[in-house]
Amino acid sequence: MLDPVQVRLEIMSMQRPERDAWWMGFAFYLSIMSHDKETKNGAVIANNITHRAIGEGYLGFPMGCRDHELPAVRADGKYRYTQHAEKNAVLSVREKCTDATLYCTLEPCEGCVGAMLNQALLHGDRPGESGVKRLVFWESRHHEAASVMLSHHPEIKIERYSGPAPQEVLRLAARYMDFRPQGGLYPRDSVAAEYTERNGIE
Repeated sequence: MLDPVQVRLEIMSMQRPERDAWWMGFAFYLSIMSHDKETKNGAVIANNITHRAIGEGYLGFPMGCRDHELPAVRADGKYRYTQHAEKNAVLSVREKCTDATLYCTLEPCEGCVGAMLNQALLHGDRPGESGVKRLVFWESRHHEAASVMLSHHPEIKIERYSGPAPQEVLRLAARYMDFRPQGGLYPRDSVAAEYTERNGIE
């Protein structure tokens, strides 16, 4: 059993993270909840004014479905049942926000971008403008249709995460996520592997 005093001392020794690192770390932490055995993704939507989370999601099955009875790998047809992390985060938004950032561990697909643009609680002050002003992702995976849709919204700044590694959360994720046959948190992503190596994440 973990010693609560030791845990508290460890937390007290940590430096306060930069905001982007904190939210990206939170997205990774959410991804641990996914039953998907191949692509654990997480997403969080943060209000840029209040700095509070207003929506969270991870790659998973619709609410109320019995997870253990549905396929968790691509070969068994998982994509017919799963909902993407970004879409789940958008669907869970609980307050109107005209200035938000979507943080996601994987670059969103066209379906998730469309859901974000259609979410009534995430509309800007002007008609047709998105309330999400920044989209920050960890791993790049180009989706042409998503890029076309986003090109119609110049108010959205799209960034690949380049800040300091959210080290403590990444270490926790690396410990629990069955992702590491080649030694990196995301073996297919050299940027993630570079972060884990640079920060001594085992």
